[in-house]
Amino acid sequence: MAVKQIISDSFEFIKETGQKAGQIVPDVFGGMLEQAVHGPKQTSAQKQQAKQKAQAQIAQKQNDFAKKDEEELKKQREKLEALRRMQATYAPRPAQEKRPYEATIADMERKKAMEAEMQKRQAAGQIITPSSKPNRGMRKQKAKGMEGLAKDTKSG
Repeated sequence: MAVKQIISDSFEFIKETGQKAGQIVPDVFGGMLEQAVHGPKQTSAQKQQAKQKAQAQIAQKQNDFAKKDEEELKKQREKLEALRRMQATYAPRPAQEKRPYEATIADMERKKAMEAEMQKRQAAGQIITPSSKPNRGMRKQKAKGMEGLAKDTKSG
């Protein structure tokens, strides 16, 4: 019997709740459903505050990113400047054209060097003479061919 009582009480509760819901003005009930689904309604002032707060956060983030970018650019510029200084000090300088006087002196030195080298070659060619004596202690070895194999085989 207790089970019947519980079931009947719950049906009665549902019936009363339905009647009360029917008495509520449809606009209020619809608003409650919408609020339950979409969240609480905000007034225009609350919406404006939320919008301003979001804009302030966006502006703050933009400022933070701009500062970080400036710092990174500053570091990169310092590195590039250091590379430019290093290149300026250690890069090979372009060869300047010699003056006519220096060019003639260089030609004369080159000609003298070539003449000295030619004289060394000629002197080296005259001194070298083939003088080879045969080695008396060395004998020619006979090439082993079939005779090494002939000793190992038995004849029949």
